Amino acid sequence: MPCNDGSDLWRLCICADSIVTMVLTIAAACDKYTVHLANCCPCDIRYPAEHRTLLNLGWDRMDNTTLIAAWENEQRQPFVGWDFSYLHGRMASEELPWSYETRAIELMHNAQSALDLDTGGGERLLQLRSHWPARLVATESYQPNVQLATERLTPLGVQVVDAAADERVPLPFGDASFDLILNRHGGLNIAELARVLKPGGTLFTQQVHGQTLHDLLELFGATPQWPDATPEAYIPMLEQAGLVLIEQRQHWGAETFNDVGALVYFLRAIPWLVPGFSVATHSAPLYALHERVAHGDVLRFAAGAYLIEARKPDEYDSKPI
Repeated sequence: MPCNDGSDLWRLCICADSIVTMVLTIAAACDKYTVHLANCCPCDIRYPAEHRTLLNLGWDRMDNTTLIAAWENEQRQPFVGWDFSYLHGRMASEELPWSYETRAIELMHNAQSALDLDTGGGERLLQLRSHWPARLVATESYQPNVQLATERLTPLGVQVVDAAADERVPLPFGDASFDLILNRHGGLNIAELARVLKPGGTLFTQQVHGQTLHDLLELFGATPQWPDATPEAYIPMLEQAGLVLIEQRQHWGAETFNDVGALVYFLRAIPWLVPGFSVATHSAPLYALHERVAHGDVLRFAAGAYLIEARKPDEYDSKPI
């Protein structure tokens, strides 16, 4: 194809094993951008950020059978740990007005022991490795992630414990075990966290608001699983457990998807958002969203987050000066 004719070429091939390979090649002003979405390595998507909308070119020309095959290919892609890099350039989370990592590092520098709850595959914890305290323990309950976190963290001296950060289940640690408890998007059993925290220790958590993505879930006939997971619910629990609130912040932004295939992968990766989700069972809302994208719409949905830092008083707090 001549590079100066301004044309675009859409080719669709069905392989022998029925896996869809899509190749979209755009030629404009002698520049070519190629996007490969295939079962071999779909995460190898490379294109300039300013041309992300090019990913949608051609989708409006695909018939329903082809769309279903493409979406089913997306839902077959593996999801490991808590890593959404597969959706790089196709999904965007609005930046929060705070940095969880920066504050976690500051708190680690003042701690001798720390507990990281619901560590996933240890992805975030590994990013903070150069700031780890002398003793570090991580919990995880989802078995594939337990294995992954163990393989990644145990050789580095981290104790990985198979335990759920559940509001109804006690933590398998003794009283006053940790100077610092980190919890990014994990369950919050406030009474248990206060129990295992040392006097003078800190609880630091960032949470997904219980009503997040409510507008997306409504399209699929679902509702938020934990609608009461809000700072308004947890702050009184902190006080009841004897913890002192240091800081609380909340922010509402958006999760944005450039194409419906990215949304399919996202919903399969987080199965509690739309229980029982699959392309076969939810094709109607997927088609409706596809029509929006085909007409130039961006799939944007409400996403809320909040941050809480609390401290357990020590013996000196109660002594008169």
